[in-house]
Amino acid sequence: MKEVDKVTEETINNGGVLFLMYFDAHGPSEESVKNRLTQLFAKIAKEQGVVYAVGTIEKPINEEQDGKIVHSTSGEIKVLVKDLMALARLTLAYGPVYVEVLKPEKRVVGFEELQDVMNEVAQTTYSLSQYIVQNSLKGDALKSFTRNIKYRERLGEKLRKGDKHDIKEKND
Repeated sequence: MKEVDKVTEETINNGGVLFLMYFDAHGPSEESVKNRLTQLFAKIAKEQGVVYAVGTIEKPINEEQDGKIVHSTSGEIKVLVKDLMALARLTLAYGPVYVEVLKPEKRVVGFEELQDVMNEVAQTTYSLSQYIVQNSLKGDALKSFTRNIKYRERLGEKLRKGDKHDIKEKND
């Protein structure tokens, strides 16, 4: 058995996940699109929870758009991570076009692990939407959004403390 197969099997048996992430890149030159994906794959390989990562990049194609030549390519990176949380974080952080889980075929996910992953997803998407809204709203709309944020913070605090009853909205 090859060393990489041994590491893969051991990691999968301890809760790891082997998967592919697919990306695309567009730019003014073939070199720029290949470099963009190469840098992206190198960064992914160094992320927390990654055991190994190996990427491949397709030969760029040239297309004409609005009278200019645009170079496009795609690539995939095979990643072995220690756990489901690392998979979720990578997917949220890098926004691939598609994710394909290779191994394991089946896995039991415990309640605590599932809750942790879903809270990571919720926090990340909330932070992103908060950033977008705060950078696009003005005046009364921004004030209303800020009130809603404060309410959600209080609600989250109560839920973390286990107080699921008597949650009331307060307008500050």
